[in-house]
Amino acid sequence: MIDYAGARFFKCDLQMQTPADAKHWMGEKYDMSVDAPKAAAEYISRCLAESLEVIAITDHNFASKDFIPLLRREASSQAKGAPITIFPGFEFTANVGKGVHVLALFDPDKDLNEIDHILTECGVPNPRQSSSGDHLPSSKPLSEILDIVQGKHKGIVILPHVQSNDGIFDNNKIAEWLQADEFRREQLLAVEIPKSVSKMSQGFQNLLSNGPLCDPAWKRVRPIAKLMSSDCKSINPSDKTPNHIGHRFSWIRMSKPSIESLRQAFLDESSRIRISDDHDSCPDKSIGHPHISSISVKGAQFLSDTAIKFSPHLNAFIGGRGTGKSTLLEYLRIALGRTSEVPEALRADFESLQSTLQNGGSVSITYWTGSDYEQDEWQLDCFNGREPTVNGDAEVGRLDSFFPARVYSRSQIEEIANDPKRQRDILDDLNGAELQKLEGIERELVSTLQSKNSALSQYSDLQREQAELRSQILTLQARIKKVQDKSAALDGWQNWEREKRLISRFEALLEERLAQLSSVAAQLPLQLLITDLESPQKDIVARVQAQIQKISAELKINVAQAIDSARTKAAAAKDDTERQKWEDGLKKAEEQYETALASLEADGVDPNDHKRNVELLDSLQQRLAAVSKKLEGIDKLRTEIRELVTSELAQVWRAQFEVRVSAAKQLNEAVPRTNSGAPTVKCEVLKHGDLGSFLNQMKHIPQDNRRVSKEDWRLVLEAAFSKGLTDDLPPVLILEEWINQYSKGQSNIPGFPSDVSRKKLETIADWMPEEVINTCLFTRIPDAVTVALHRREDGKKVGELRGRNLSAGQKSTTVLSMILAAGSEPVLIDQPEDDLDNEFVYEQLVPLLRERKEERQIIVVSHNANIPVNGDAELIIPLEVANSRGAIKTLKGIPCIGALDRSETRDSVELILEGSADAFRRRREKYGF
Repeated sequence: MIDYAGARFFKCDLQMQTPADAKHWMGEKYDMSVDAPKAAAEYISRCLAESLEVIAITDHNFASKDFIPLLRREASSQAKGAPITIFPGFEFTANVGKGVHVLALFDPDKDLNEIDHILTECGVPNPRQSSSGDHLPSSKPLSEILDIVQGKHKGIVILPHVQSNDGIFDNNKIAEWLQADEFRREQLLAVEIPKSVSKMSQGFQNLLSNGPLCDPAWKRVRPIAKLMSSDCKSINPSDKTPNHIGHRFSWIRMSKPSIESLRQAFLDESSRIRISDDHDSCPDKSIGHPHISSISVKGAQFLSDTAIKFSPHLNAFIGGRGTGKSTLLEYLRIALGRTSEVPEALRADFESLQSTLQNGGSVSITYWTGSDYEQDEWQLDCFNGREPTVNGDAEVGRLDSFFPARVYSRSQIEEIANDPKRQRDILDDLNGAELQKLEGIERELVSTLQSKNSALSQYSDLQREQAELRSQILTLQARIKKVQDKSAALDGWQNWEREKRLISRFEALLEERLAQLSSVAAQLPLQLLITDLESPQKDIVARVQAQIQKISAELKINVAQAIDSARTKAAAAKDDTERQKWEDGLKKAEEQYETALASLEADGVDPNDHKRNVELLDSLQQRLAAVSKKLEGIDKLRTEIRELVTSELAQVWRAQFEVRVSAAKQLNEAVPRTNSGAPTVKCEVLKHGDLGSFLNQMKHIPQDNRRVSKEDWRLVLEAAFSKGLTDDLPPVLILEEWINQYSKGQSNIPGFPSDVSRKKLETIADWMPEEVINTCLFTRIPDAVTVALHRREDGKKVGELRGRNLSAGQKSTTVLSMILAAGSEPVLIDQPEDDLDNEFVYEQLVPLLRERKEERQIIVVSHNANIPVNGDAELIIPLEVANSRGAIKTLKGIPCIGALDRSETRDSVELILEGSADAFRRRREKYGF
């Protein structure tokens, strides 16, 4: 297993009283001189039962000084694999108005005697209680206490129960002007609240949100952190007090609990703190988006063997040149099976990087697909840079569908900014499954249409053949009629002769079948023999044999009789009265035919020519009927094609458009907002609005530029496209309509460009026969995606990606907003700050990263401190060159991977991204901060 070094949520209670403070404890009473070990054991047991991981012991005036060691011992003994972190501290009354309660917490390993001295330094006298047992207050104001606790002794101050007695907002003890002064103190980082801010009065909502509606007299430099704590006064639920262990708590995101971790959390509440009123269960357990859990690299050429467990949120690779930041990002691409997505311009560099794995190198990743799957975590292994295998050899279909992710190498953001198709692809990825389904339906429809359309190419040939057949038939009919005028008997004989042939055929067929029956009967009776049958039932076998032989013998007789009977009946049929009448008519017709032939020969007419003409006429008429039927079918096909295009195919295209409109709406809702609440990046979709794609599609049409120039052809196409958008019709149908209008002599052709002669429609008609027009109709003109950037301050539109009003930095900002806002799959970006100045990074990119990291995993390579620091990355992976290979950076032998609350991580960020603490200090001095 790879240990996770980054930040996660811990269940914390940072204000807990104990039985050591008898004055305030309301639960079971203990004789602390005797029962302290028992009390500590029960106390820790209850904390474990409530799954608390971090607690702060804050008895008044440090009454728990002697009890904390017992709690530490029990925590170590009982917790075992899940230890409880105990922050020692105290609660006391500061000299603010008539007194305000203050919590002071210190690192878990802080010496307790030193903490006791700090309490004295904070103005609480010794002894700590009055003769009546009341806890004595401090003589010092809050400003001095903050300096002592947080400045001098590196602890942390929290103002507890701010809306209750002795809280900062207790109007009976503190004047409002003093409340405002103390609340605005920049050193004060956190307060404890009794319920979610959303459940408070509007005034407190305005105050604690520190937003535009906050009273200026109360507005702070930064929002104050809000915590919920139990302020427990009993171990278990009690009738005397609702404040028991587990009553209220906070979730705090940290690498490892420490005062620095708390300070970082208080400085970045929106990223690091969730309260029990809003999140009863751990926020980490509610993660539903897919993410890459880990990567392991072995045997790579320029990278040390490395294993990293990622955060499901924001991860940042940082390091100098050649440390392997981009390499690790591209290794993730390889392991995800997305090498085909590498742009052509980066292909050579990528293949060079891929070769660093080809001598025994391997990359393995684990991918969490989500709770919707029966198996939610998968392992992908890639050896020698080849295609990855899944869980050994599991069949999951397309890797890019089953393990969705977006990987953007350096300069890809710029390419997307200049390519409308790639911008449309970002939208399509939002509803990929739905679009894939529609594209499948579209492919089937287009295939059907193309098959039908291929038949239309025969139409002209069939029309010519039909005309030729009709001409030949008329000529033959004239010749035959001339002969028929001289001897009508010839026509009559043709019918008699046809009947004679049919009757002869019938009789011959009957005789053929009777002969076949005779042949079968000759094989009867059946000769069945038993050879060497030794069986208990041989008698029954012999009996069945005899029966079958007898039956077959009788069958032979019956068949012979039936054949004789049939032949007798056939002979009798020839003597039938009606048959004899027909025979007499045949004989008479034959005599008339012979007489007619003799007459024709006397007139010089060849009877054989006449006969051939009659037979040819019959053949031509049959062919004409077949051709006419095909033409009718093609006419029907033409109607079917247009109906399929205008109804079913158009409906699929409309559905695709509506999916994109829905995706654009999702994206517009997900990007950062302007101060007026509008999206900073606005995406709109125009159905079939991609003019460039339409012009490219029309290039396949054969053109003769000597008859219609390229300029005129483009003007015609652009005009048809424009009118098509207005009329909601395919531009090819507009062209067809113009051609028809011109062929009918129509003088006014609406929409046709005035700069082009209408006579050129004759040439365009030659270029575009019906089947070519149909082929154009089957080809979808892509929807146009318009992406505009708006200023955060006032919502004013700055420009569009397609235009020339945006700088390179503004274009990158716009594309990054789209990439990060759209979808929930992991997104991996190499140096997203490229082309962005620091102002853009801080004002646009960082807010987007902070917002989207809760909804999707983000892995970035960055040289800009704003991204990991102000973006509050849950995991920072600093890299360095060690032994000529990239490796995770170490300081004093300790790996620096983690979040900013780890000192090693913070120091490496300072060194790599700020140039060292001294460099940062010098810049700060230069700026005059």
